[in-house]
Amino acid sequence: MKSMTGYGTGIVEEDGYQIKCEISSVNHRYFEAKVVLPENFENLKVELTQYLRNSCIRGKYYVKIAITGSEDKIPSINMKKADLYIKLYRELSDKVDFGELDFVSFLSLPEILSKETAEQSLFVDKFKRAIDKAVISMNMIKEEEGKAIEEFILKELEIVEEIVSHIKKSSGDLKAKKIEMAKKRVEELSLDKLSQNCVEQEIVYLADRYDISEEIQRLETHIHNFKTMLQKQHVGKKMGFLLQEMGREVNTIGSKLPDNDISFEVVKIKDSLEKIREQVQNVE
Repeated sequence: MKSMTGYGTGIVEEDGYQIKCEISSVNHRYFEAKVVLPENFENLKVELTQYLRNSCIRGKYYVKIAITGSEDKIPSINMKKADLYIKLYRELSDKVDFGELDFVSFLSLPEILSKETAEQSLFVDKFKRAIDKAVISMNMIKEEEGKAIEEFILKELEIVEEIVSHIKKSSGDLKAKKIEMAKKRVEELSLDKLSQNCVEQEIVYLADRYDISEEIQRLETHIHNFKTMLQKQHVGKKMGFLLQEMGREVNTIGSKLPDNDISFEVVKIKDSLEKIREQVQNVE
């Protein structure tokens, strides 16, 4: 089990270039990624985002890739762009006094300078390998946080199991007590045969009304399945669904047994389930 929160870096050094990938992630219901690339490689965003998705299931990811090394060559002037700026300067200088044309300022205009870089196709594999290394680095942190989440969840599940065990025992005693009280009241009344039969039917209904054996059994099964999920990957959504089912069983138990002590126990279970739910939101 992994957390959705993590950070990692990956570096590929080859052909005089250094490709550095930094990746960070936070919790998110679905997969979402923002990929930042050097200016000359913007068109690779879609391909690299899809590549990242193959190894990252849930979460919001921020990926930044930078290149240093051989690309730092002597820049050349984009003459086509320079001619356009010069033409525009001459046209406007007749109307506005710009003073002398400063060479340094001129070179700082957008797209005036260009650097010779290798073919994009040569970098795709390097980018992907840098991403792979960054994801491995990030997953190490995510797994460490996942272990901490697992320990927390197991602790809360132990609390829930103890309470469920107590409710299971108490419910049997409460059911027997309620039925016994009903029978005593019937014995104190002088009822004809028809009324007696009706009351006995009500007692049977009462016995069923306080029977929570099915709810307890399903709740225990859910807890067992939840523990099994803790050993698997990419189970955040399944855990969220299972917690909903556990909540329904607990609500049914609370409505079937209107007893102050048991109601208090039900509240404690709900509190533990809510704590678990908050942690599950950060599980990949």
